[in-house]
Amino acid sequence: MSAARFLVHGVMRAPDSRRLSLAALPFGDLAAVISPEPESEGDDAARTLALAERHHAILSGIAEAADILPVRLGAAFADADTAARALAEMADLFRARLDVCADAVELALVVEDLGAPPAPPAAAAGGKDYLKARAAALSEARSRPARVAAALEALEADLTPLSRARVRRPPAPPRALDLAWLVQRCAISTVSNRIRQWEDRLAALGLAASLRGPWPVYSFASLSPASLS
Repeated sequence: MSAARFLVHGVMRAPDSRRLSLAALPFGDLAAVISPEPESEGDDAARTLALAERHHAILSGIAEAADILPVRLGAAFADADTAARALAEMADLFRARLDVCADAVELALVVEDLGAPPAPPAAAAGGKDYLKARAAALSEARSRPARVAAALEALEADLTPLSRARVRRPPAPPRALDLAWLVQRCAISTVSNRIRQWEDRLAALGLAASLRGPWPVYSFASLSPASLS
């Protein structure tokens, strides 16, 4: 592998890139954050994992304070001139998407279904009371899916005004909800506090919510302004 090759991690506005300690390749009013492509070590899976971890670390460090648009993992170029020409062809698209994600980061909201909470131990009772309690428990179990769905819908509706965009990912059990949110940096604590207000209501249904991030805007790097209209 040629030592001259380098990776492009993301695109940002050129003035923001000047405050970085990392290398940046300017093209017009934008700049690409770059790093040398490492030599191959280990098998393909190990190399891809190492590249992904490094890619994420670089982007995350920048996204904490400045806007950066992630590019595809492993985007490599042999020289600066080739990279600058290729990137300049997409400059208008990069600008539009940076505008969409300005001053924002990605948060992930994951709600896991832990199963119905155990019922409190029933007091000793006669046959009629037992049957009545048993019927109530069966009714509770039958209605739980609808109550869970209603709670998740209400939670999402409550959080939506605090975000600029969201991406719903197909939840894989035990996940009942998996959403990516585009959130202003200044609103992160507000979102976190709002989710904490839901903890007891969700726990009563056997649900547990966790907020993950802030991350670079991976899920929103392809948004256009029209996506938010």
